[in-house]
Amino acid sequence: MNTQPLSKPKSGRLRQRGTALIVVIILLSIIVMFALSNVRTLDHLGRELRLLEVQQLRNLPAAIPRLPTNNSKQPG
Repeated sequence: MNTQPLSKPKSGRLRQRGTALIVVIILLSIIVMFALSNVRTLDHLGRELRLLEVQQLRNLPAAIPRLPTNNSKQPG
């Protein structure tokens, strides 16, 4: 008694599907790496902007010229 499957799977087609799946997984992993890298870079830029803002706010009083105040009454 010889039992054979009704339809044989085509090994070439299965190999192509497997290769396509691997390529898609590799491309998705590259995209995820780029996205994570961009998030990290944006986080670093945000920190740097906050640091610059703090430094500029510290230097702000020195940059504003002081106007002479005259509290004495003018003769009129």
